[in-house]
Amino acid sequence: MFVTLRRAAVRRALAAVVAAAGALVSPLAAAAGPSLESPSAPAFALAPALPSSTSLRDVTNSYRASAGVAGLTLNAALNQAAQIRAQEMVANGYFAHRRPNGTSPSTVLAQVGYGWNAWGENLFMSSYDPAPSSVVGAWMNSSGHRANMLSSTFTQVGFGSATTPNFAGQGPRTIVVAIYARPSGTVVLQRPSAPLSFTASSPGPGQVRLSWAAPSWNGGAAIAQYGFQRSSNGGASWIGGNAGGGSSRSVLISGLTPGAGYRFRLAARNSVGWGSMTASVIVYAAPRTPSAPTSLSATALPSGEVRLDWTAPAYNGGAAITQYGYQRSSDGGRTWVGGNGGGPSSRSVLLRGLTPGVAWQFRVAARNSAGWGAMSPVASARPVAPFSATSLLVATAVPTTTAGTTTIVATTTSAAPPITAETSSTSSSAPPSPSSTEPPSTDPPSTVPPSPPSTDEPQSSEPASSPPASTDSETPQASNPHVG
Repeated sequence: MFVTLRRAAVRRALAAVVAAAGALVSPLAAAAGPSLESPSAPAFALAPALPSSTSLRDVTNSYRASAGVAGLTLNAALNQAAQIRAQEMVANGYFAHRRPNGTSPSTVLAQVGYGWNAWGENLFMSSYDPAPSSVVGAWMNSSGHRANMLSSTFTQVGFGSATTPNFAGQGPRTIVVAIYARPSGTVVLQRPSAPLSFTASSPGPGQVRLSWAAPSWNGGAAIAQYGFQRSSNGGASWIGGNAGGGSSRSVLISGLTPGAGYRFRLAARNSVGWGSMTASVIVYAAPRTPSAPTSLSATALPSGEVRLDWTAPAYNGGAAITQYGYQRSSDGGRTWVGGNGGGPSSRSVLLRGLTPGVAWQFRVAARNSAGWGAMSPVASARPVAPFSATSLLVATAVPTTTAGTTTIVATTTSAAPPITAETSSTSSSAPPSPSSTEPPSTDPPSTVPPSPPSTDEPQSSEPASSPPASTDSETPQASNPHVG
């Protein structure tokens, strides 16, 4: 059988319920008297061939070394506690993880004055005097006993053993007890809890900034690193990245698809490993401005009008196009005057009132929630004088001259709203100069450092002010020799 227990500091003060007659020591050191807890128990003998605490420790540590775990040190109080446990089982004819009065084995630690942070117990019983390798080997062959033996939680150990010629009428038996423990005043290291106050925002096109506060509990060890995971498919799969060292509280992630939605979550790592993840948050990477409309053409009509035609941009910047605008120039592109090119479905605009015979240049841009995008290449047209100027100008304002600046008044077809007349060389309502003519790739690589092993999600641990306690458990064994 085996039992492992951890507890918080509030549980350390346990009353001693078993009184011992004198000092109990290892059977190789001296013979020990029976427990006062069972004064009428049958006598038992101490055989000279019982395994010593030192030899049991050495075999145990050889297995721990093979598993990459630090060795255990012998503790005199634990030796005394294990010896009490072995003798009381032999004297009372039982084999279990309890005291003769039904209390937990932890009471024997209080009895010998050992303050503990965590402890575990392994039991062994055989009809012959066992070698240390046989005892430890039997424990290694049982998963629960092996977990106690190889646990990095424990740093100290004590062993006790006793034999009797007639154990509960079953003949001679030898019992060996191992008590593994970590003394009080030490910290059982665990993984950190999740970072706090986790938020995500988008400061620019294709960018997301993550911000957070440190975990409420670091697991007993300093936070060494933060790592994030992101998902672009609603959490079906995750890609990880490095969010910085232990003092980091934010990270800027670039190279994301503008306008796309992402889920992000974050974890902290200490010397034990990755802690629990935050809940995921959803953020949309800010869009870019659209690319330029394509295939712009300018056609001078016999009526004296000019019609502009175009096709939609190849890339909308990650957000819906809300408007088109045009600019026109009559001085070879030195100055430009802008106008409204219609809504998102517009693909042409009809311009009237342009000076006939002048070589006009035109260009078109699209706008989304991020702003005006790149201008199209220039298209040119030279309006002709209409056949009947009088009839054509009835519903059209004529060019006027004000303070030396020519104001061109133009109207559009019914597919687009009318244009407000501009007097500046570059109207405030006109689309600005483009900042980019190339759309980004649809899934650019991240520019952040490589990720932690995040496709295998960091393990979760509950936030706590101290390591959580586990409960007692026991697994009886039916084979001979018996391990318990």
